[in-house]
Amino acid sequence: MALAELNGLPVIRGHIHMPQLGAWTADLVVDTETDVTGAVTLTLDGGLRLVGFAVRGGQFQATEYIRVIGGAGGLVRQARVQHYRNTTVRAVVSDLVRAAGESLSNTADSSVLALQLLAWTQLAQPVAAALTSIASDRRHAGAVAWRVLADGTIWIGRETWPDAGLKAPADYQELVALPSEGWVDLGFEVPRVVPGVSLEGRRLSFVQHSIDGETVRTKAWVAAG
Repeated sequence: MALAELNGLPVIRGHIHMPQLGAWTADLVVDTETDVTGAVTLTLDGGLRLVGFAVRGGQFQATEYIRVIGGAGGLVRQARVQHYRNTTVRAVVSDLVRAAGESLSNTADSSVLALQLLAWTQLAQPVAAALTSIASDRRHAGAVAWRVLADGTIWIGRETWPDAGLKAPADYQELVALPSEGWVDLGFEVPRVVPGVSLEGRRLSFVQHSIDGETVRTKAWVAAG
């Protein structure tokens, strides 16, 4: 098995971008002469398993170049205008993800979803933008984020920064760190970290995994404060 496979096809190289807010994306070069479309699973041997949707791709010199977005591909769809009264964040978010063909994670923050809204007007905008709008509403007590998880479901809630359960040097190596810019390069045998976790005290807000054949490099940005 190759280090990384997309629907069982070997990945030659690629970059996976995983933000704290929004959907993860992967730009990949895949060893196949066949176009890859629709729902896909990116498997990293012994590491992450990412469920997404091929949004763009094509062949060049008998190789597939493809962009994958986390989830079912519905975040780019246009949300319809809808007016709510005496509703909750859960009702609004559930309507958005259902209409987009997406799924709400069972781990979404129940206290955020339970927030009562006297009124809410859903504008005609991409579903991803609509989720950002409701996550950034001033009625929330504290900062709220949303993102697509590795399993393709949508999470919304307040960050709790759970420990990643990884220790250096047993699980990874710190290769380069630039504290003034807030990032660190990490060496893993396979990609294993995601945003929203704490890695030995560092709160990871953005993670980039770079794959080249059988090697991988992880660059993580650390949340301020």
